[in-house]
Amino acid sequence: MRFSSFIYLVGQGLHSMKANRLMTFASMGVLTVCMILVGTAFLFGVNIDAVVQYMGSQNESYVSVSDDATEEQINALGDQIGAVNGVSSVVFISREEALQQYDTMLSSYTDLYAALAEDNPLPQMFCVSVNDVAQMQRIVDEISTFEFVDGVDAAIDTANTFLSLQRIVNYICIGLVGVLALVSIVVISNTIRIPSIRAIDGVLNYTHHNYLYMCAKEDLSGRHNFARTLAEHSRNAQRYQSALNRLHIR
Repeated sequence: MRFSSFIYLVGQGLHSMKANRLMTFASMGVLTVCMILVGTAFLFGVNIDAVVQYMGSQNESYVSVSDDATEEQINALGDQIGAVNGVSSVVFISREEALQQYDTMLSSYTDLYAALAEDNPLPQMFCVSVNDVAQMQRIVDEISTFEFVDGVDAAIDTANTFLSLQRIVNYICIGLVGVLALVSIVVISNTIRIPSIRAIDGVLNYTHHNYLYMCAKEDLSGRHNFARTLAEHSRNAQRYQSALNRLHIR
């Protein structure tokens, strides 16, 4: 498209918007509301998805370490767990640290540390966090095969719940955006087809005349020249075509 043609079309569009101010305002208002609704649904889906991912990243697994493992072997095991694809962090928790953590959580009810300090039943362990809860089962299965690992306590069911919730939210938001987009198209198309007050008045109270032809005016004002004969119409059409040629509009 030539630049001059583009300028002409823009000018005609602005002229039509000015001539039909009421319909222009209605169309822009409907379009704005639909865009806000679609944007809101999209942002809602993105935020819910981020919340679910964050909750999933907080899902931790605990790897119990054999009491027979030496400090050197524990350090090597920690490095081995940290090298597993999908593991984001590995923190070692000694038996005493584990007891202190439980004692802090239950301090309002009992002095757990004093009661179990001499006979601590808690194992030494690693607290493992993963990048993607969808990989939780694979990571647990792989860590379970390592030497000096007595067991892995992982909330697989919780991880699966997070994944299911994430998928459901994504499907709902995609469907909602699709429905709102379809509603936007239907509403906007119907708004565009609604005739203006001037158009309705022109139909109901039309002027009686003998004109048979019409052609856009050569001043490109958006108005028209009317003619009763083909010869007169041809002259009007020639003047209009000459105006377009001067502007290099094809």
